[in-house]
Amino acid sequence: MINGTTLPGIYDASNSLNTKGFTVASENGVYVKGNYNATHVSSSGSPTPATDYEPQDSTDHVPAAIAGDAITILSRSWDDAKSFRYPFSLSNRKALLETTIRFAMLAGDARSSYEASPNQGGGDPRLAGGVHNFKRFLEDWDVSLNYSGSLINLYNSRNNNGSFKCCNKVYSPPTRNWVFDTSFLDPTRIPPGTPFLQSITLTGFERVND
Repeated sequence: MINGTTLPGIYDASNSLNTKGFTVASENGVYVKGNYNATHVSSSGSPTPATDYEPQDSTDHVPAAIAGDAITILSRSWDDAKSFRYPFSLSNRKALLETTIRFAMLAGDARSSYEASPNQGGGDPRLAGGVHNFKRFLEDWDVSLNYSGSLINLYNSRNNNGSFKCCNKVYSPPTRNWVFDTSFLDPTRIPPGTPFLQSITLTGFERVND
């Protein structure tokens, strides 16, 4: 996905019931290149508050979600040609431009497996990478990735199921400036198709004989 800085949708700051979000879903992997649903952050923090992501409370602040088998984030400086020319040279795939994205992410993760031989040679032997590597990367990041949203892992990836290989192999991670998007706390401002879960507590039962 490219050119996603501004998304279709409606954000009504005065009446949340008029807000209409935007969701993309695929049974395959999804690649997001450059800024998505945001332009920048107005301040830097540890992490930057969700309210400091721009634009904020304006028509371009659209509730967004992406669902896929896996989701890979490519920086604003990603170059397809270099990925073909240097498929095994991480130093030639540098992320040089700070990138800002804002969406809920529903995706699968790599499988963890028992440390034994033979194996696929993953990083941190046979682990899936954890939530901090839930987003997939392909670059040597020298800059920050600003992310506001929600990370939702519902399954293991079926298609993008290679082993986790970080840090000087497939990618080197960005400076993770990640925060939960507090606007999602308002149920009228969540993306279309958001799963709803209910918890039922059993307080008693009665046998019924037909």
